[in-house]
Amino acid sequence: MTNLSHIKTAKKLLLASLLPAMMLTGCGGGDSSSGSGTVSFSLTDAPIDSAKEVWITITGLSVQQGDDEWEDFVFDVPKKIDLLTLQGVQKESLLSEEPLPSGEYTQIRLDVVLDDPKEDPADYDTYIVTNDGVPHVLAGPSFEQTGLKIVAEDSLSVPENGHVAFTIDFDVRKSIVAQGNGEYKLKPVLRIEQDNSIGHIEGTVGATLMSECIAPENTGDTTYVASPVVYAFNGTYDLLELEGIEEVSSSLISYNSDSSAYEFEVGYLPAGSYSVAFNCVISETTTNAETGEVTTTDTNDYRAVEPVEVFEGEITTGVSLEVPADPAPEEPAA
Repeated sequence: MTNLSHIKTAKKLLLASLLPAMMLTGCGGGDSSSGSGTVSFSLTDAPIDSAKEVWITITGLSVQQGDDEWEDFVFDVPKKIDLLTLQGVQKESLLSEEPLPSGEYTQIRLDVVLDDPKEDPADYDTYIVTNDGVPHVLAGPSFEQTGLKIVAEDSLSVPENGHVAFTIDFDVRKSIVAQGNGEYKLKPVLRIEQDNSIGHIEGTVGATLMSECIAPENTGDTTYVASPVVYAFNGTYDLLELEGIEEVSSSLISYNSDSSAYEFEVGYLPAGSYSVAFNCVISETTTNAETGEVTTTDTNDYRAVEPVEVFEGEITTGVSLEVPADPAPEEPAA
C-alpha cells in the first residue's frame, strides 16, 4: 500500500481523527492475527439547515493497530462529496471489501484536502455554500508532521477470513463553526458504527408543530430564523429533561406531497432505547454596527417527544410527533 508520507500534494492534508471522540461499535479484546479479512467504510451525514451545500474532498483513509505502522488506503481519484446529500440512510462508499490484516484497530483517520481562501472559489475542494449561494472555505487545523493521532478506548475488530463494514457519521451541524468575521471553521465531530449493529428511525411531524415553529420579528441589528429539526437522544426523556442533553443524531424535516405529510429519517443508530424530539431551533444573529462582527446564537425549543426502540438491521417506522395533549383536569374532591 502507498504510504501517505510519500505523496506530494499541492494543498495541506487535514488528518481528522475519528477516535475516541466518536462512539465505537465492534467486538473488543483479542490480539492481532496473522490472517486477514476485508473491511468496508462508508460516510453519512447528520444535516445542517443553514447551508445549501457542504463539500469535503477526501484523498485517502488510514487505520492502525496499536503501535504498528498505519495501513493506508489512497484513492486513485480523490472523492469530492457533498455531505448534505448523505442524510438519513443515504451514504457514500469510501472503501469496499478491501483486504486488511485481521485484528483490533485503535485509530483511524481521513485525509481531507484543505483550501487557500485566496484561490478561485471554482477550485475549492472543502467548503460550504451558504443559503445566499456564496462559497466559503472551511478552515481547519493543519497537522503537517505526524498528523492527529488519538488512541481509542475501544477498538474496531476485523475478523480473520471474514468481512466487516463500518459507517462514519459526519455531524455537519456540530462540525462547522461560523466565525465572527464571516468565515467558517471545520472542527470535525464524527462517530463510527458497525453496520450490522445499527438500525434506523422513520416518522412524521404534525402540521401544527411545523406551522407554529415561527421566528420572532427582526429588531434593529438582530435577525431571527426558525428551523424545525428532529433530534434523537440516547435514552428515554420527557420534554422538561431534554435541555442540556447531547443529541446522538438529527434529521431535517421534508414535506412529502404524495402522502401530504412532514417526514423525517434518522439513520445509523446503535440498537437501543431513544427519545425522538421535535425541536424548533431559533437562531439569533446580531451584527455589531461598529465592528461588523457577526454573532449567532441558537436556542432549543423542544415541543414534542416520543420514546423509540431501535433494533439491529431494522427500520423503526410509525413514529409520530404531535403537539402534546393538554393534561386531563383533576377531578374535584368529593
